[in-house]
Parts: sequence; structure tokens; C-alpha cells
Amino acid sequence: ETPLDYLCVYPFVRSYDWYILKAEDRSKMLRDHGMAAAGYKDIKAHTVSSFALGDYEFLLGFEADQLHRLVDMMRDLRATEARLHVREEIPFYTGPRRELADIIADWR
Repeated sequence: ETPLDYLCVYPFVRSYDWYILKAEDRSKMLRDHGMAAAGYKDIKAHTVSSFALGDYEFLLGFEADQLHRLVDMMRDLRATEARLHVREEIPFYTGPRRELADIIADWR
């Protein structure tokens, strides 16, 4: 699979009350959240569960060929009810994709 030009990576932690909500309520919020992203099929999403492995529950990554698409999608996702159940989602790392060898070469 060909990598896209821009990346956005950030950690994510749900609110304390998220896990005591009824499963049906969580499911509906996640479905609505997913529908808010439906218009962004050009963006690749990656979710890594890190629950109980460190300070964060998930690491989220997104790839797009145009930076503004990441910005637009994040703005739309913040307008969903699931957003009320976010405790932490910083820091954000966003920028152009670079080869690891190029990054290391720049350190020298």
C-alpha cells in the first residue's frame, strides 16, 4: 500500500464515564462519529490500542495527500457527541511524511 503525503499522529484517552455508559449508547456515538468521517475516504486511519501499556489508551494516526483534508476531518469529528467523552488527545504530531533515513541524515 502506498503511503500518503501527510501524517497526523496523536495519543487518545477516553473520559472516565465512557466505560460505564450503556454499550448501546457508546455504539451509537461511535457510529455517528464514523459517519462524520464518511466523506473522507481519501484519508487512511490507523488505530493502535495501547490500553494499560502506558499513559494513553490508543494511538491514532491518519494519512492524507492534502494537509487540509486532515484539518477538515478533525474539525468535523469534533462536532460529534463522542467528543464529549475525550479526556486527552495531545500532543498532536502533524506534518509531511519523510523517510527515516532522511530524518537521520538531517541530524548529522
